[in-house]
Amino acid sequence: MARRRQTTGMPRKDRQKDETPENPSLLDNLLGNPKTRAERESALNSLIQRAVAIIVAIIVVIVVGSLVYDQVIVPQLTVATVNGETISVGEFRNRVDFERALTIQNYNIRVSQLQQQAQAFGMDVNQLAQQDQQLTQWQQELQSDDILGNRVINDMVNDLLIKQEFESQGLTIDDAQIDFARQEFFGFDPTQVAMIGTPATATVTATVSPTPLVSPTPSSTPLPTNTPTVMPSPTVDPEATAEVTAEVTDVAEVTEQPTIPPTPTTSQTEAFENYEESIELFEQSVRDAEASQAGINAFWEREAIRLAVADSIVGDIETTLYANARHILVETEEEATEILTALQSGESFATLAQARSLDTGSGQRGGELGWQPIDLYVAPFAEAIRMGEVGVLLDPVETEFGWHIIQVIATEEREVTDQVEAQVQQSRFGTWLENYREESETADNISINENWPDFLN
Repeated sequence: MARRRQTTGMPRKDRQKDETPENPSLLDNLLGNPKTRAERESALNSLIQRAVAIIVAIIVVIVVGSLVYDQVIVPQLTVATVNGETISVGEFRNRVDFERALTIQNYNIRVSQLQQQAQAFGMDVNQLAQQDQQLTQWQQELQSDDILGNRVINDMVNDLLIKQEFESQGLTIDDAQIDFARQEFFGFDPTQVAMIGTPATATVTATVSPTPLVSPTPSSTPLPTNTPTVMPSPTVDPEATAEVTAEVTDVAEVTEQPTIPPTPTTSQTEAFENYEESIELFEQSVRDAEASQAGINAFWEREAIRLAVADSIVGDIETTLYANARHILVETEEEATEILTALQSGESFATLAQARSLDTGSGQRGGELGWQPIDLYVAPFAEAIRMGEVGVLLDPVETEFGWHIIQVIATEEREVTDQVEAQVQQSRFGTWLENYREESETADNISINENWPDFLN
Protein backbone atom coordinates (compact mmCIF):
# COMPACT_ATOMS: atom_id res chain seq x y z
CA MET A 1 0.00 0.00 0.00
CA ALA A 2 1.30 3.33 -0.92
CA ARG A 3 2.21 5.52 1.93
CA ARG A 4 0.10 8.57 2.41
CA ARG A 5 1.88 11.84 2.49
CA GLN A 6 2.11 13.08 6.03
CA THR A 7 0.69 16.49 6.67
CA THR A 8 0.93 18.82 9.57
CA GLY A 9 -2.54 20.20 9.35
CA MET A 10 -1.06 23.66 8.68
CA PRO A 11 -1.84 25.67 5.54
CA ARG A 12 0.41 24.81 2.58
CA LYS A 13 3.04 27.45 1.73
CA ASP A 14 2.37 29.43 -1.40
CA ARG A 15 5.16 28.42 -3.81
CA GLN A 16 4.77 31.74 -5.68
CA LYS A 17 6.05 33.62 -2.68
CA ASP A 18 9.60 33.73 -1.42
CA GLU A 19 10.49 34.19 2.13
CA THR A 20 12.45 37.31 3.02
CA PRO A 21 16.06 36.30 3.63
CA GLU A 22 17.18 36.57 7.16
CA ASN A 23 20.38 38.30 5.87
CA PRO A 24 19.41 40.46 2.81
CA SER A 25 22.11 41.17 0.22
CA LEU A 26 23.41 44.62 -0.74
CA LEU A 27 21.31 44.44 -3.92
CA ASP A 28 18.22 43.66 -1.88
CA ASN A 29 18.96 46.65 0.30
CA LEU A 30 19.27 48.81 -2.81
CA LEU A 31 15.97 47.43 -4.04
CA GLY A 32 14.24 48.15 -0.75
CA ASN A 33 14.09 44.53 0.47
CA PRO A 34 11.22 43.42 -1.74
CA LYS A 35 8.95 40.70 -0.31
CA THR A 36 8.14 38.93 -3.52
CA ARG A 37 9.88 38.09 -6.75
CA ALA A 38 7.60 40.45 -8.66
CA GLU A 39 8.43 43.28 -6.30
CA ARG A 40 12.10 42.47 -6.65
CA GLU A 41 11.96 42.53 -10.48
CA SER A 42 10.02 45.78 -10.46
CA ALA A 43 12.49 47.39 -8.07
CA LEU A 44 15.41 46.12 -10.15
CA ASN A 45 13.95 47.62 -13.34
CA SER A 46 13.46 50.94 -11.57
CA LEU A 47 17.04 50.84 -10.34
CA ILE A 48 18.35 50.17 -13.85
CA GLN A 49 16.28 53.00 -15.28
CA ARG A 50 17.59 55.38 -12.64
CA ALA A 51 21.16 54.28 -13.31
CA VAL A 52 20.75 54.78 -17.05
CA ALA A 53 19.24 58.22 -16.47
CA ILE A 54 22.14 59.17 -14.21
CA ILE A 55 24.70 57.95 -16.79
CA VAL A 56 22.96 59.89 -19.58
CA ALA A 57 22.83 62.98 -17.38
CA ILE A 58 26.56 62.66 -16.63
CA ILE A 59 27.34 62.31 -20.35
CA VAL A 60 25.21 65.36 -21.15
CA VAL A 61 26.95 67.35 -18.43
CA ILE A 62 30.36 66.30 -19.77
CA VAL A 63 29.45 67.18 -23.37
CA VAL A 64 27.85 70.48 -22.46
CA GLY A 65 30.72 71.29 -20.11
CA SER A 66 33.22 70.51 -22.84
CA LEU A 67 31.37 72.75 -25.31
CA VAL A 68 31.12 75.55 -22.76
CA TYR A 69 34.82 75.21 -21.96
CA ASP A 70 35.86 75.20 -25.61
CA GLN A 71 33.42 77.83 -26.87
CA VAL A 72 33.20 80.15 -23.87
CA ILE A 73 36.09 79.65 -21.48
CA VAL A 74 38.98 78.84 -23.85
CA PRO A 75 38.37 81.84 -26.16
CA GLN A 76 38.76 84.08 -23.12
CA LEU A 77 42.14 82.61 -22.18
CA THR A 78 45.25 84.66 -22.87
CA VAL A 79 47.60 83.59 -25.63
CA ALA A 80 49.96 86.60 -25.41
CA THR A 81 50.50 89.75 -23.37
CA VAL A 82 51.98 93.00 -24.71
CA ASN A 83 52.75 95.81 -22.27
CA GLY A 84 49.91 94.68 -20.01
CA GLU A 85 47.35 94.21 -22.80
CA THR A 86 46.25 90.69 -23.65
CA ILE A 87 45.54 88.82 -26.86
CA SER A 88 42.82 86.23 -26.30
CA VAL A 89 42.59 82.77 -27.80
CA GLY A 90 39.37 83.82 -29.54
CA GLU A 91 41.09 86.78 -31.20
CA PHE A 92 44.00 84.54 -32.19
CA ARG A 93 41.72 81.91 -33.75
CA ASN A 94 39.76 84.49 -35.72
CA ARG A 95 42.96 86.05 -37.00
CA VAL A 96 44.38 82.68 -38.09
CA ASP A 97 41.20 81.98 -40.06
CA PHE A 98 41.44 85.35 -41.78
CA GLU A 99 45.16 85.08 -42.51
CA ARG A 100 44.72 81.61 -43.97
CA ALA A 101 42.07 82.97 -46.36
CA LEU A 102 44.28 85.93 -47.26
CA THR A 103 47.27 83.66 -47.85
CA ILE A 104 45.26 81.53 -50.26
CA GLN A 105 44.23 84.68 -52.10
CA ASN A 106 47.78 86.02 -52.29
CA TYR A 107 49.18 82.65 -53.35
CA ASN A 108 46.71 82.32 -56.20
CA ILE A 109 47.39 85.84 -57.44
CA ARG A 110 51.15 85.34 -57.29
CA VAL A 111 50.91 82.10 -59.28
CA SER A 112 48.98 83.96 -61.98
CA GLN A 113 51.60 86.73 -62.01
CA LEU A 114 54.41 84.21 -62.40
CA GLN A 115 52.50 82.53 -65.20
CA GLN A 116 52.24 85.83 -67.06
CA GLN A 117 55.92 86.55 -66.49
CA ALA A 118 56.95 83.11 -67.71
CA GLN A 119 54.88 83.44 -70.88
CA ALA A 120 56.08 86.97 -71.56
CA PHE A 121 59.79 86.11 -71.28
CA GLY A 122 59.75 82.47 -72.36
CA MET A 123 60.76 81.20 -68.93
CA ASP A 124 59.89 78.09 -66.92
CA VAL A 125 57.15 78.97 -64.42
CA ASN A 126 58.30 76.24 -62.04
CA GLN A 127 61.81 77.69 -61.98
CA LEU A 128 60.38 81.12 -61.21
CA ALA A 129 58.29 79.60 -58.42
CA GLN A 130 61.34 77.93 -56.88
CA GLN A 131 63.13 81.28 -56.77
CA ASP A 132 60.16 83.10 -55.26
CA GLN A 133 60.74 83.07 -51.51
CA GLN A 134 57.42 84.72 -50.76
CA LEU A 135 55.54 82.05 -52.70
CA THR A 136 57.45 79.35 -50.84
CA GLN A 137 56.59 80.94 -47.50
CA TRP A 138 52.89 81.10 -48.36
CA GLN A 139 52.93 77.47 -49.45
CA GLN A 140 54.58 76.40 -46.20
CA GLU A 141 51.93 78.29 -44.24
CA LEU A 142 49.16 76.54 -46.16
CA GLN A 143 50.78 73.19 -45.46
CA SER A 144 51.41 73.75 -41.75
CA ASP A 145 49.07 75.35 -39.21
CA ASP A 146 52.02 75.76 -36.84
CA ILE A 147 53.99 77.82 -39.37
CA LEU A 148 50.95 79.97 -40.13
CA GLY A 149 50.09 80.29 -36.44
CA ASN A 150 53.62 81.33 -35.52
CA ARG A 151 53.58 84.11 -38.10
CA VAL A 152 50.10 85.24 -37.05
CA ILE A 153 50.81 85.43 -33.34
CA ASN A 154 53.95 87.48 -33.96
CA ASP A 155 52.03 89.75 -36.34
CA MET A 156 49.40 90.25 -33.65
CA VAL A 157 52.08 91.23 -31.13
CA ASN A 158 53.49 93.75 -33.61
CA ASP A 159 50.03 95.08 -34.39
CA LEU A 160 49.33 95.61 -30.69
CA LEU A 161 52.65 97.44 -30.28
CA ILE A 162 51.71 99.69 -33.21
CA LYS A 163 48.23 100.28 -31.83
CA GLN A 164 49.67 101.19 -28.42
CA GLU A 165 51.99 103.71 -30.10
CA PHE A 166 49.03 104.99 -32.12
CA GLU A 167 47.05 105.59 -28.93
CA SER A 168 49.97 107.03 -26.97
CA GLN A 169 50.49 109.66 -29.67
CA GLY A 170 46.78 110.50 -29.69
CA LEU A 171 46.48 109.68 -33.38
CA THR A 172 43.13 109.05 -35.05
CA ILE A 173 41.91 107.61 -38.34
CA ASP A 174 38.77 108.28 -40.33
CA ASP A 175 37.08 106.79 -43.37
CA ALA A 176 39.32 108.80 -45.70
CA GLN A 177 42.44 107.27 -44.15
CA ILE A 178 40.98 103.79 -44.42
CA ASP A 179 40.25 104.49 -48.09
CA PHE A 180 43.86 105.63 -48.49
CA ALA A 181 45.05 102.37 -46.90
CA ARG A 182 43.07 100.44 -49.52
CA GLN A 183 44.60 102.55 -52.28
CA GLU A 184 48.10 101.85 -50.97
CA PHE A 185 47.34 98.14 -50.76
CA PHE A 186 46.23 97.98 -54.39
CA GLY A 187 48.80 100.49 -55.65
CA PHE A 188 46.09 102.84 -56.79
CA ASP A 189 47.03 106.51 -57.08
CA PRO A 190 43.96 108.71 -57.68
CA THR A 191 46.21 111.66 -58.54
CA GLN A 192 47.84 109.77 -61.39
CA VAL A 193 44.48 108.49 -62.55
CA ALA A 194 43.18 112.06 -62.63
CA MET A 195 46.01 112.91 -65.05
CA ILE A 196 44.90 110.30 -67.58
CA GLY A 197 44.21 112.05 -70.85
CA THR A 198 46.14 115.17 -69.82
CA PRO A 199 48.84 116.14 -72.37
CA ALA A 200 52.34 115.49 -71.09
CA THR A 201 54.49 118.51 -70.31
CA ALA A 202 57.57 119.26 -72.38
CA THR A 203 59.90 118.52 -69.47
CA VAL A 204 59.94 115.01 -68.18
CA THR A 205 61.83 114.22 -65.00
CA ALA A 206 63.45 110.83 -65.06
CA THR A 207 62.63 108.61 -62.13
CA VAL A 208 64.92 106.10 -60.53
CA SER A 209 63.51 102.61 -60.37
CA PRO A 210 65.53 100.24 -58.19
CA THR A 211 66.59 97.13 -60.04
CA PRO A 212 64.58 94.20 -58.70
CA LEU A 213 66.85 92.05 -56.59
CA VAL A 214 66.74 88.39 -57.45
CA SER A 215 66.63 86.13 -54.40
CA PRO A 216 68.79 85.41 -52.48
CA THR A 217 70.16 88.91 -53.02
CA PRO A 218 69.36 91.02 -49.94
CA SER A 219 65.78 92.00 -50.53
CA SER A 220 63.92 95.17 -49.77
CA THR A 221 62.67 95.14 -46.22
CA PRO A 222 58.88 94.96 -46.51
CA LEU A 223 56.44 96.99 -44.49
CA PRO A 224 55.73 94.77 -41.48
CA THR A 225 52.19 94.08 -42.52
CA ASN A 226 50.10 91.14 -41.44
CA THR A 227 50.63 89.63 -44.84
CA PRO A 228 52.92 90.67 -47.65
CA THR A 229 51.07 93.10 -49.88
CA VAL A 230 50.15 91.59 -53.23
CA MET A 231 48.22 93.80 -55.60
CA PRO A 232 45.48 92.04 -57.53
CA SER A 233 45.09 93.24 -61.08
CA PRO A 234 41.60 94.43 -61.96
CA THR A 235 41.64 91.96 -64.82
CA VAL A 236 42.40 88.92 -62.67
CA ASP A 237 39.48 86.59 -62.20
CA PRO A 238 39.90 84.66 -58.93
CA GLU A 239 38.41 81.59 -60.60
CA ALA A 240 41.22 81.67 -63.14
CA THR A 241 43.90 81.40 -60.49
CA ALA A 242 45.35 78.22 -59.10
CA GLU A 243 43.09 76.35 -56.69
CA VAL A 244 45.20 76.16 -53.56
CA THR A 245 44.56 74.14 -50.43
CA ALA A 246 46.63 73.00 -47.48
CA GLU A 247 47.49 69.90 -49.49
CA VAL A 248 49.85 71.80 -51.81
CA THR A 249 52.82 69.53 -52.30
CA ASP A 250 55.75 71.09 -54.09
CA VAL A 251 56.41 74.73 -54.90
CA ALA A 252 58.23 73.60 -58.02
CA GLU A 253 55.04 72.08 -59.37
CA VAL A 254 52.94 75.05 -60.42
CA THR A 255 49.76 74.26 -62.27
CA GLU A 256 49.56 75.89 -65.68
CA GLN A 257 47.36 78.96 -65.40
CA PRO A 258 45.11 80.52 -68.02
CA THR A 259 46.75 83.35 -69.92
CA ILE A 260 45.68 86.73 -68.58
CA PRO A 261 45.68 89.37 -71.31
CA PRO A 262 47.53 92.63 -70.67
CA THR A 263 45.46 95.48 -69.31
CA PRO A 264 44.68 97.94 -72.13
CA THR A 265 44.99 101.68 -71.69
CA THR A 266 42.01 102.86 -69.69
CA SER A 267 40.17 106.09 -69.20
CA GLN A 268 39.82 107.81 -65.85
CA THR A 269 36.36 106.35 -65.37
CA GLU A 270 37.53 102.86 -66.28
CA ALA A 271 40.52 103.16 -63.93
CA PHE A 272 38.30 104.04 -60.98
CA GLU A 273 35.84 101.29 -61.90
CA ASN A 274 38.68 98.77 -62.15
CA TYR A 275 39.93 99.84 -58.72
CA GLU A 276 36.48 99.37 -57.17
CA GLU A 277 36.19 96.01 -58.91
CA SER A 278 39.59 94.99 -57.51
CA ILE A 279 38.38 95.66 -53.98
CA GLU A 280 35.17 93.74 -54.59
CA LEU A 281 36.95 90.74 -56.14
CA PHE A 282 39.58 90.71 -53.41
CA GLU A 283 37.10 90.83 -50.54
CA GLN A 284 34.80 88.29 -52.16
CA SER A 285 37.62 85.82 -52.73
CA VAL A 286 38.70 86.17 -49.10
CA ARG A 287 35.12 85.65 -47.95
CA ASP A 288 34.92 82.58 -50.18
CA ALA A 289 37.87 81.21 -48.22
CA GLU A 290 35.70 81.52 -45.08
CA ALA A 291 36.94 84.86 -43.79
CA SER A 292 34.34 87.13 -42.22
CA GLN A 293 33.50 90.66 -43.31
CA ALA A 294 34.37 91.76 -39.78
CA GLY A 295 37.85 90.31 -40.31
CA ILE A 296 38.20 92.19 -43.60
CA ASN A 297 37.12 95.46 -42.00
CA ALA A 298 39.59 94.94 -39.16
CA PHE A 299 42.32 94.31 -41.74
CA TRP A 300 41.74 97.67 -43.45
CA GLU A 301 41.67 99.41 -40.07
CA ARG A 302 44.99 97.84 -39.08
CA GLU A 303 46.50 98.97 -42.38
CA ALA A 304 45.29 102.54 -41.78
CA ILE A 305 46.67 102.57 -38.23
CA ARG A 306 49.98 101.22 -39.47
CA LEU A 307 50.28 103.92 -42.13
CA ALA A 308 49.38 106.64 -39.61
CA VAL A 309 52.06 105.50 -37.15
CA ALA A 310 54.64 105.04 -39.92
CA ASP A 311 53.98 108.56 -41.14
CA SER A 312 54.32 109.89 -37.58
CA ILE A 313 57.50 107.94 -36.78
CA VAL A 314 59.34 108.39 -40.08
CA GLY A 315 57.79 111.52 -41.55
CA ASP A 316 58.34 112.83 -45.06
CA ILE A 317 61.45 111.75 -46.93
CA GLU A 318 62.88 114.06 -49.58
CA THR A 319 66.28 112.45 -50.11
CA THR A 320 67.96 109.20 -49.22
CA LEU A 321 71.38 107.62 -49.62
CA TYR A 322 71.88 105.51 -52.75
CA ALA A 323 74.78 103.14 -53.24
CA ASN A 324 76.29 101.45 -56.25
CA ALA A 325 77.71 98.20 -54.91
CA ARG A 326 78.59 94.65 -55.82
CA HIS A 327 78.70 91.47 -53.76
CA ILE A 328 79.42 87.77 -53.77
CA LEU A 329 77.10 85.55 -51.71
CA VAL A 330 78.25 82.23 -50.28
CA GLU A 331 76.93 79.80 -47.69
CA THR A 332 79.60 79.84 -44.96
CA GLU A 333 81.98 82.29 -43.32
CA GLU A 334 84.90 80.07 -44.29
CA GLU A 335 84.00 80.35 -47.98
CA ALA A 336 83.60 84.11 -47.63
CA THR A 337 87.02 84.44 -46.00
CA GLU A 338 88.59 82.30 -48.71
CA ILE A 339 87.08 84.45 -51.49
CA LEU A 340 88.04 87.68 -49.72
CA THR A 341 91.63 86.47 -49.53
CA ALA A 342 91.57 85.62 -53.24
CA LEU A 343 90.23 89.08 -54.10
CA GLN A 344 92.87 90.77 -51.97
CA SER A 345 95.45 88.73 -53.90
CA GLY A 346 94.26 90.27 -57.14
CA GLU A 347 91.71 87.82 -58.51
CA SER A 348 88.79 89.23 -60.52
CA PHE A 349 85.69 90.14 -58.54
CA ALA A 350 83.44 89.59 -61.58
CA THR A 351 84.95 86.18 -62.35
CA LEU A 352 84.58 84.94 -58.78
CA ALA A 353 81.02 86.30 -58.58
CA GLN A 354 80.04 84.44 -61.74
CA ALA A 355 81.68 81.23 -60.55
CA ARG A 356 80.86 81.20 -56.81
CA SER A 357 77.99 83.53 -55.92
CA LEU A 358 74.76 81.88 -54.77
CA ASP A 359 72.95 84.97 -56.02
CA THR A 360 72.82 83.87 -59.63
CA GLY A 361 71.01 87.06 -60.67
CA SER A 362 73.75 89.49 -59.71
CA GLY A 363 76.37 86.79 -60.18
CA GLN A 364 75.76 86.78 -63.92
CA ARG A 365 76.49 90.52 -63.89
CA GLY A 366 79.76 90.02 -62.04
CA GLY A 367 78.11 90.69 -58.66
CA GLU A 368 76.82 94.12 -59.70
CA LEU A 369 73.76 95.34 -57.80
CA GLY A 370 73.54 98.74 -59.45
CA TRP A 371 72.27 101.87 -57.76
CA GLN A 372 69.89 101.09 -54.91
CA PRO A 373 68.50 103.04 -51.92
CA ILE A 374 70.49 101.65 -48.99
CA ASP A 375 67.37 101.50 -46.81
CA LEU A 376 65.87 98.82 -49.04
CA TYR A 377 68.51 96.23 -48.19
CA VAL A 378 68.23 93.96 -45.17
CA ALA A 379 69.65 95.65 -42.08
CA PRO A 380 73.13 94.02 -41.77
CA PHE A 381 73.80 94.48 -45.48
CA ALA A 382 72.60 98.10 -45.45
CA GLU A 383 74.65 98.95 -42.38
CA ALA A 384 77.80 97.46 -43.92
CA ILE A 385 77.36 99.61 -47.04
CA ARG A 386 76.54 102.71 -45.00
CA MET A 387 79.65 102.35 -42.85
CA GLY A 388 81.94 100.93 -45.54
CA GLU A 389 84.62 102.92 -47.32
CA VAL A 390 84.14 103.36 -51.07
CA GLY A 391 86.37 101.07 -53.11
CA VAL A 392 87.43 98.91 -50.16
CA LEU A 393 86.56 95.21 -49.89
CA LEU A 394 84.50 94.87 -46.72
CA ASP A 395 84.86 92.09 -44.20
CA PRO A 396 82.33 89.26 -44.70
CA VAL A 397 78.82 90.20 -43.59
CA GLU A 398 76.20 87.68 -42.49
CA THR A 399 72.52 88.07 -43.35
CA GLU A 400 69.59 85.68 -43.46
CA PHE A 401 70.70 84.73 -46.98
CA GLY A 402 74.27 83.73 -46.14
CA TRP A 403 77.66 85.45 -46.09
CA HIS A 404 78.46 88.41 -48.35
CA ILE A 405 81.69 89.91 -49.63
CA ILE A 406 80.78 93.51 -50.47
CA GLN A 407 82.50 96.31 -52.31
CA VAL A 408 80.96 99.79 -52.42
CA ILE A 409 81.69 101.45 -55.74
CA ALA A 410 80.02 104.81 -55.06
CA THR A 411 77.41 106.48 -52.85
CA GLU A 412 75.21 109.47 -53.48
CA GLU A 413 72.40 111.34 -51.73
CA ARG A 414 69.46 111.56 -54.14
CA GLU A 415 65.97 112.96 -54.21
CA VAL A 416 63.34 110.25 -54.06
CA THR A 417 60.27 109.58 -56.14
CA ASP A 418 56.93 108.97 -54.47
CA GLN A 419 57.37 105.25 -54.99
CA VAL A 420 60.85 105.15 -53.48
CA GLU A 421 59.74 107.41 -50.61
CA ALA A 422 57.00 104.92 -49.71
CA GLN A 423 59.47 102.02 -49.85
CA VAL A 424 62.04 103.81 -47.71
CA GLN A 425 59.40 104.88 -45.22
CA GLN A 426 58.22 101.30 -44.91
CA SER A 427 61.77 100.08 -44.44
CA ARG A 428 62.59 102.63 -41.73
CA PHE A 429 59.32 101.97 -39.98
CA GLY A 430 60.08 98.26 -40.05
CA THR A 431 63.44 98.95 -38.40
CA TRP A 432 61.74 101.09 -35.74
CA LEU A 433 59.20 98.36 -35.02
CA GLU A 434 61.90 95.71 -34.78
CA ASN A 435 63.87 97.81 -32.27
CA TYR A 436 60.74 98.73 -30.30
CA ARG A 437 59.75 95.10 -29.98
CA GLU A 438 63.26 94.08 -28.96
CA GLU A 439 63.22 96.72 -26.22
CA SER A 440 59.83 95.51 -24.99
CA GLU A 441 61.00 91.90 -24.95
CA THR A 442 64.17 92.85 -23.08
CA ALA A 443 62.02 94.59 -20.46
CA ASP A 444 59.87 91.43 -20.20
CA ASN A 445 56.84 93.38 -21.41
CA ILE A 446 56.00 90.79 -24.06
CA SER A 447 55.09 87.20 -23.30
CA ILE A 448 53.71 84.54 -25.65
CA ASN A 449 52.27 81.39 -24.12
CA GLU A 450 54.24 78.36 -25.22
CA ASN A 451 51.04 76.32 -25.63
CA TRP A 452 49.59 78.58 -28.34
CA PRO A 453 49.67 75.72 -30.93
CA ASP A 454 47.07 73.91 -28.80
CA PHE A 455 44.58 76.68 -29.56
CA LEU A 456 44.74 76.47 -33.34
CA ASN A 457 41.38 75.58 -34.86
